[in-house]
Amino acid sequence: MNIANWLYEQGLLCPDGEALIIGTKVTANYKEFAQAAYLFSQRLKNDFGCQVGDRVIVFAKNKLEYLIALYGALWGGFVIAPTNYRLHPKEVEWVLEDTEAKVILTDDGQLLSKVNNVHGCKEIILDELFNNSV
Repeated sequence: MNIANWLYEQGLLCPDGEALIIGTKVTANYKEFAQAAYLFSQRLKNDFGCQVGDRVIVFAKNKLEYLIALYGALWGGFVIAPTNYRLHPKEVEWVLEDTEAKVILTDDGQLLSKVNNVHGCKEIILDELFNNSV
């Protein structure tokens, strides 16, 4: 089962249920979380050409946008490759080569300038993608 299916079902079954909480603040209910993930997946598909089965690397710190990206990529049928943001650029280069990722989501948009990008992966600043689509 794709865990994005679970999010979709939660959005239908308990749309007002608290889904995303930072500290003591509820930032989204299940309906809002599901909508954000869906919109994120559509943005990857429509603006960046991701297709079912394409690999998407998330190379970012733990934050709300990371979670939406994770579920959004799965929602779109993409293969998610969460990658430890503390890896050395040469280690990330190996991940890029191994996964043949179409897109890598980063915090600052500076990673691909430090690696050999043999497959033409597109680097997207996670916050910008999130802020422009949700």
